[in-house]
Amino acid sequence: MQPCSTALANRCSTVTDVAEEWEARTDAVSKPTRFLRKALPAWLCRLKAIHDPQETGNMTGIAKAQRSRA
Repeated sequence: MQPCSTALANRCSTVTDVAEEWEARTDAVSKPTRFLRKALPAWLCRLKAIHDPQETGNMTGIAKAQRSRA
């Protein structure tokens, strides 16, 4: 059986020293964090607009029909 041809080869890091590796790792974490901090408030506003079907007093559809029969 032959190995899969789409597998990536193992390789050593191209980083030359510890400081460079630390900078690369910090950069890899900080970019997504900055994006989330910028985007999260807008996402939360959009999520607030979605109706919560579990809210009390706002029964619609099947739940309302079942309650009226009881």
